[in-house]
Amino acid sequence: MTMNTCLCDRCKGRWADWLGERRLQLEVVDPQVFLDDPLGYPDHFKAWWFFRAHLVTQWYEAAGSHVAACIRKHGSRSGRAPWFATYTGAVGMSNIKDNFLNVAETGRVFDRIMPMYYSGGFHLRRELRKLIRAAGREVSYASLNMGEARADRRMWRPGENRTHMLETLFAGGRGYMYWAWNKSNLRIIAEVAETNGVVADHEEIFVDGRSTERFWTEQPRQFASTLETDEAGLLLITNYTQTDNSRIWVFKRPGEPMTLTNVYAGTQLELAPEQQIFQVDVPAAQCMLLKWEKSSPANIR
Repeated sequence: MTMNTCLCDRCKGRWADWLGERRLQLEVVDPQVFLDDPLGYPDHFKAWWFFRAHLVTQWYEAAGSHVAACIRKHGSRSGRAPWFATYTGAVGMSNIKDNFLNVAETGRVFDRIMPMYYSGGFHLRRELRKLIRAAGREVSYASLNMGEARADRRMWRPGENRTHMLETLFAGGRGYMYWAWNKSNLRIIAEVAETNGVVADHEEIFVDGRSTERFWTEQPRQFASTLETDEAGLLLITNYTQTDNSRIWVFKRPGEPMTLTNVYAGTQLELAPEQQIFQVDVPAAQCMLLKWEKSSPANIR
């Protein structure tokens, strides 16, 4: 008897109570009926999965309360309290159907939710945004794979780890961690260290910056993501086209003149006040990080 098919009297009673609290529009139907005929009772069958996930959420709540009580009684007072966090498996399996994880509920239980990402930047930005919409930004982190690149090759290409780290922060994630260090190499470790330095240098923008639509693209799998404060802004341009096309046309709102500085290369791009489009070259699976200041008359205010 598995978690999703338990039909004991206790589970049936809790199912009826849950429907009365969460699905008022559904009449109480014996679970055996719709589990045998899910196509005939699609709403009940779907609700059953959410019900079972809710039971798991309650278990996490009880575990979290116990951990918090132990910390209050026995924990160290010299530093920060431990996190009550979930370090889940591959992000595609961190869902209701596979492990009864309803992040819309557990977002208020865990201090950190950190699913493991094996995929490249395109799927990372999509899946992380889904997590943030459901669980909230404050608890959403990414567990990034340093050494294994997808299923078709065994090593990330130069620049891909940089893209993963920056995509995480521009998506709204509060941070990232790396695993599979033993399967990486010195080139990857150096790339991660360099990008950590860039993140530290622009910490205020990553922490306090708001996402805006000052820039955008119109081609599939090419993106322009923006974070900005009252003093400065960062523009991340990413290219996930499955071709050799590295040309990206970026659109911007017209306004005052802007000077965009490539954070890694140091080169500058001057944009006229009336200019609404410009072109950059970004290889596939790579990114370009640009910055502008708002304190100088030569930059947008």
